[in-house]
Amino acid sequence: MTVALSASTVNPRINILALSGRLSVETEGQIQPQLMEAIKQSPHGLVFDLEAVAFVSSAGLRMLIVVYKSAATSGTKLAMIRPPPEIYKLFKLAALDLTFNVFENEAEAVKAICP
Repeated sequence: MTVALSASTVNPRINILALSGRLSVETEGQIQPQLMEAIKQSPHGLVFDLEAVAFVSSAGLRMLIVVYKSAATSGTKLAMIRPPPEIYKLFKLAALDLTFNVFENEAEAVKAICP
């Protein structure tokens, strides 16, 4: 699993966090601290780009929920973009599509976070 943090091309106050690989129990210990640090570095908002995520296990879902709650507590708005169809289907099955703001592209996500 790799994580890359960069400023949004749409609004430099918003950060984009590109994830790739597998979100699972094997990567949780490595990735969760990086996600928490990204929240600290992104007080105006953070967008998770999931386009290159190949797999999300129940441990990966739990980790995303923990990160979401931490962001909500600190006042950082989160959005997710470009989840592969099988990942989005998993979010829908777990009713997390109602919790996570999921968008098709960066512009829509940034507009929702920072109108």
